[in-house]
Amino acid sequence: MKQIFTLLILGSLLLACGGPATDSKSADTTEVDGAKKEAGKSEGSSTKWNYTNEVDKMTSKKKYFASIDSDNQLDFEFPYDGGSTASILVRKQDNSNEVLLSVSKGQFIVGIDGGTVKVRFDDNKAMTFPCSEPSSGSSDLIFIGNEKKFIKNLKTAKKLLIQAEFYEAGLKEMEFSTAGFKWDH
Repeated sequence: MKQIFTLLILGSLLLACGGPATDSKSADTTEVDGAKKEAGKSEGSSTKWNYTNEVDKMTSKKKYFASIDSDNQLDFEFPYDGGSTASILVRKQDNSNEVLLSVSKGQFIVGIDGGTVKVRFDDNKAMTFPCSEPSSGSSDLIFIGNEKKFIKNLKTAKKLLIQAEFYEAGLKEMEFSTAGFKWDH
């Protein structure tokens, strides 16, 4: 799972750096680990969201992904010196939506029974969402619970602020420009 997420982020970065943004009508097609993927920007191209989809070879079902990187960089002490970028991934697979939050460097603090993150959509009051670590035990990725509520608010928000706890760094805020998020899955 971490490898797929990493490939999606790397693919998104390559698409963003590789030339003019594409719209959904002329999506690029790439081959990653033998799975055909289509990638592109939302219609209008005034969004920072990257959209991809792929067909699961085992089930022949389509998976959908939307990802965005944070506007700000997080700074951590050694051994994570330098800026760390946070990313949100919304995905639909096996008929359910999931919201993932990751950092390029650093470790989230989530207890065995899970934890919480504070989330603020636009200038609305901050809300608390449950979070959990992946089954792989990776500490640079968390799943945000109550996905339906999160995605519903994300569809109308222009900006998003997420506060999470990090190992030996305390609480840190990640800012995202989320305008233009489309999700009909």
